[in-house]
Parts: sequence; C-alpha cells; structure tokens
Amino acid sequence: MRPIDRVYQIGYIVDDLEAAALRWVEEGGAGPFSIFRHFQFMEPRTAPGLAVPDFSFALGFSGVVNIELIQVHSYGPCVYNLPGFGRPPYPHHVARLTRDIEATVARYEKIGCPLLLGGRFEPKSALAYMDTRNRLGCITEFIQVNPQIEEILNGLEAQAASWDGKDPLREFGG
Repeated sequence: MRPIDRVYQIGYIVDDLEAAALRWVEEGGAGPFSIFRHFQFMEPRTAPGLAVPDFSFALGFSGVVNIELIQVHSYGPCVYNLPGFGRPPYPHHVARLTRDIEATVARYEKIGCPLLLGGRFEPKSALAYMDTRNRLGCITEFIQVNPQIEEILNGLEAQAASWDGKDPLREFGG
C-alpha cells in the first residue's frame, strides 16, 4: 500500500499538455504519461469566487514520484490560476493520500487553510485542494485512497518502471 499522508506527487500547470509531457520525458526523467482529458467532478465545491475548471491532466512517474501536468481549458478564476501565479509552466501543488477526506478538510480549515476545490470522482473517491500556501508555500491536494486509486497509481508506477521508451503519451484507459 502506498504511504498515507506523505507527498507522492508534484503538480504543474502547463500551456500544452502533450508538449510538456514530452519535455518531462526528454529532460525530466519521467514517463510514460497517461492523459486524462476534460476531467469531470461530481458534487464539486469551490471557494467563493472560484469556478469549477475544465481541465485535462497527464500522470507520469519518475521513480516513486508522480508528476502531474495540468492544462486548463476554461477561463476565469479557478484553483489552477489563482492570483500570484505567473504564466505556465509553474509548480502548483503537492499531493498526499488520506483515508478520510472530510476530516482532512476540516483539520486544514481549522488551521486557516481553506478549501479551494473539492469533489467526488469515479471510482467513488474524492479529492480536495487546500490552500496551504501560507504554511507550506504551495497548495496541497488530498486524495481519498481506496482500492481503485491504489490500483491506478500502482499500475502507472509499474508501467514507468518497465517502460521501454516507446509510446511516451497514452490516453488513460486506452
């Protein structure tokens, strides 16, 4: 089982998902990347003034570190383009797994780190982006762990470990 409550992922905002993934393959020591297009939340919640973004993302591993690349397709303020961020590419968040997303959100809100975006997604899991910039210098994403999430992450990590360098970009599920 992947460690709970430890950083396992670094997320970056990029202008062009495929070009950024190829740069990470060629220069960043990660890959291959699985692409998830136009990700949809169920039951989204946002901080006041923020919209639910239309975005796609790619996941690739470099050893045990997961690299997430995010391309935002929508306009307007959202968790991925808050004031203070420059032009892409830029580091955006670190991610950790949690067993109880609601308790984690409550704990972070209690210490002054508000929820920026939260929601449920298939397969019956949840995530929450907490504004930990004032304490950690970046946003923290929490993902509620379950067997399906473990299976996806373990599969992507194993794919990277045995990768022969071919097909660096793959559609998720394809």
